[in-house]
Amino acid sequence: KKMTTDYDSALQILEWRNRADLICDDNNVENHLHILKPLQSQLIKEAPKLKLLMPESRVLFGVAEPPKFDSVTGYRLPGILQYGECLMRMTLKGGQRLSLQNQKVVVSKNPCYILGDVRVLTAVSSYERPELAALERDLVDCIVFPIEGENSHSCEIAGSELDGE
Repeated sequence: KKMTTDYDSALQILEWRNRADLICDDNNVENHLHILKPLQSQLIKEAPKLKLLMPESRVLFGVAEPPKFDSVTGYRLPGILQYGECLMRMTLKGGQRLSLQNQKVVVSKNPCYILGDVRVLTAVSSYERPELAALERDLVDCIVFPIEGENSHSCEIAGSELDGE
């Protein structure tokens, strides 16, 4: 309710919806009412669906690490990310981009119906693994899951196959 009167509340909502790029750093909500009012109306309509705003959380697109193949044998090479790891890159206010470095993150599908759909992974970046630099540069507001392991993390979370369903 405070998003149209309080700058910090507005920024928190926009970051949660991955739209922090829509607001300037002038700390004046009045200048952004043309953006905030329609969003507020949309959120009020969605309220019966019980979407909870979690501080320091993000809605990200999930993708699998692209596989690489040996040019001679055609065999798939091991992935860079290991089971239990992920790469997270997101946009912050002012268009800044952030990659989490060696931090534990809680990941779930939206909507999350059961506790078994929650995973705790370690976010790594090109700082720890320079070979991730190309992925980190090209993907924003995404979480990249490893292709290594018996089951992919995305399949462990409510059978999600990263196909948009």
